[in-house]
Amino acid sequence: MSEIITRDIIADYMKFNGATKDELCLLINRWKRLLTTKCGVKKGDSIGLGIIDVNLNHLAVIFAASELGMIQSIISRPISQETIAGTKHVQTGIPDIMVIDNRGSYWWPDYMVNYYEIHSKYVLTEDAVDEITDDSYVPSAPLVPTDPFMLTSTSGTTTGEVKKIYLSHKDIISWAKLPIKLRYNRETTMMHNVNMHHGAAFGAAILPGLMVVENNYSGLINIGTEEEFIVDYVIGRGVRTVMANNPFQIERLIPHIRKHKDKFSHKLEIFIAGFKAPDNLYDYAKELPVYFWASYGTSEHGLISWFIIDDKTENVPGYVGELIEELSIDFVDGIAYGSSEHSGFYNVKIPDKIELIGNSVYIRGRLDAMEIPDPSLKQILDEQCDYSYLHSKKTDRKYGTK
Repeated sequence: MSEIITRDIIADYMKFNGATKDELCLLINRWKRLLTTKCGVKKGDSIGLGIIDVNLNHLAVIFAASELGMIQSIISRPISQETIAGTKHVQTGIPDIMVIDNRGSYWWPDYMVNYYEIHSKYVLTEDAVDEITDDSYVPSAPLVPTDPFMLTSTSGTTTGEVKKIYLSHKDIISWAKLPIKLRYNRETTMMHNVNMHHGAAFGAAILPGLMVVENNYSGLINIGTEEEFIVDYVIGRGVRTVMANNPFQIERLIPHIRKHKDKFSHKLEIFIAGFKAPDNLYDYAKELPVYFWASYGTSEHGLISWFIIDDKTENVPGYVGELIEELSIDFVDGIAYGSSEHSGFYNVKIPDKIELIGNSVYIRGRLDAMEIPDPSLKQILDEQCDYSYLHSKKTDRKYGTK
């Protein structure tokens, strides 16, 4: 498997809203030509993706920018004009190129577009590519797996400071490997309804879908369109997987799943991203043809574990699951320092509240289902009950801290 994100990793049989890979590649060529001829982009330039709908242009911009060696960010609009300065992207840097769907739309009001026109070199609307008729191949930049692919950031909730995080091509590909191994195959029909700034949606859903799934669809699931999604896509087209980026979206879907549950031929998988799993998901999984899954990790340190809530999952508060990737944490002077295979060797604070139940460790309600490695660590955990410090010994691989 390639460790560079180009069109070559897209499955030849992949279809997106009925369009073939070849048709997507022609659109990628046009976006590359637009970016190079109109904007003069070069490797290392930054691009902000503000096409909210995960449509063909959304995908084409991602792959065009990637092949040109650009560093990209997923952008959502601020709540109001007054909150512009507080958005993550403003805090981590304005992109050289900004691509939006339409000026003056709900997602991109004039005040936001004006802000980017002042600070970015170019602001392109989605229909700018319509001016490009030449869809022949445009040469790509020389790329290596460690080249930066995405700029995101930490939340700032731990330190009070937002930090830039650069994810490489290899990082994102590594992120995609787990869901491909555990969840996705050619028959896993998917709905891609949202892309998110922290990379989880792209790395754990959108990219794996393009790599192995045959039938991919897109469309925003807005208030009032939930029943249409259930009837037309889940029941009508056999969609098996969809992302929920907030608990309210799940609550809006549940009545329609309940109403039409007798027509389901399969269980709907809902990928949770960006929020803690509410306790009522356990009840829904037992009552309805639905189950929930989520990746646990951070944009800074990669995908650590994978969780499923289905009709057999015991209800414990918060996240439930099994540790997938190795994680080593050392307790030094009251602070936990950790590393994992995916992240390299970082020193990071782990400020999660802990509970000790028997010989198992719960981190924010998430069961890691492994024994505490030694009595001294158990004593520390008992004494420092605000935090969890865990050392995993599930394999022979060696880990440590700086």
